[in-house]
Amino acid sequence: MIAKRQWCIPEALRTTPGTALEAEDLLNEAQGAAGLLYWMTVRDVHVWAGTGPGERPGLFREGAAEHRLRLISWAGLPARAQTALNTIAAILRIPELASPGEIATACLDLAEWTATNVGRLTALAFAQSAAVADPDDPDAALQTGIHALEEGQLVRAGTWFRRAIALSRRSGKWDSYSAAYIQLATGLLRQGRHDAVRRAAMKAMRAARRHGTPHRRTQALHVLMLSAREQGDAVMAERFAHAAWRAARREKPASVPLLMDLARWWTDTNPARARTVLRELLAREAQPGDWALMMALMARAAAHKGDRAAFDEAWAGTQRLLRRLAKSEVPDEVAVHLSHSAALFALAPRHGPEPRPRKDEGDR
Repeated sequence: MIAKRQWCIPEALRTTPGTALEAEDLLNEAQGAAGLLYWMTVRDVHVWAGTGPGERPGLFREGAAEHRLRLISWAGLPARAQTALNTIAAILRIPELASPGEIATACLDLAEWTATNVGRLTALAFAQSAAVADPDDPDAALQTGIHALEEGQLVRAGTWFRRAIALSRRSGKWDSYSAAYIQLATGLLRQGRHDAVRRAAMKAMRAARRHGTPHRRTQALHVLMLSAREQGDAVMAERFAHAAWRAARREKPASVPLLMDLARWWTDTNPARARTVLRELLAREAQPGDWALMMALMARAAAHKGDRAAFDEAWAGTQRLLRRLAKSEVPDEVAVHLSHSAALFALAPRHGPEPRPRKDEGDR
């Protein structure tokens, strides 16, 4: 008889460095009645999840659910947030019958909504609540790690990615397994741990190939390209960039972050290919600041190729965008690309990184 394999699921960090209470930091981000409501909801989920099923009857005082529903209604939140909060409030009424999956789904919905409408700390708190409510769900652990990574909490994120890896392997969710390894590699890249980046990305690629998720292979190649570029290994960076580009062209549509990084890499080394990538990006909808960055890269690629007409067109287009945008809307690297491209054509005295039109000069 074959013994059943024992799985060791690692624990993950639950608090932000410098805080003692779970979700304490979201009170600094979400103010007023809504902030208090978010905090109480997160607290209740953690209390409920930390109580054994046999001890849940009578866990919350009588009337707590009705009081919470009135508070949710009074807070005046959008319907999406109200619906999720109402779902979670069910644990206050009959805690022993609440579904971990339903509670986790509502928490993840709130994490997605608050990430855009409230703040990243609140989103992280709700994502972690989902992972606590349904501790066997690899996707909840993965999303918690992603939110922690976006908040810059690299160590905390890594613990959640490793937990997601173990959970997804145990449950056979191989897309989540690859995704968790890619996100782990991304966090390791930000720490400069390039050997660990390569190991994590290669594991993601092997799982993607074995289980038929080619988009994960593309994402892993993207991380490997960035790692090689940061190490100054131009040969390997070019190899990974070319492989990622070939893989991305089979995806509809290709990832915008990947295309932007490919354009940055090839602007100087392969300007013709960079212009091909940028044309694909310019055909999509984007924020004005991103458009300015794309046009600045196009000017730099044209300058490297020696195409004066394309350079002038891209330069003029960038100038028009810069005149319409506030400085805070323009990525810092726009000025760098414009200065570099101007220097290539020896135009630095004539053009600067942040030009301003003379009173008698119109748009060209």
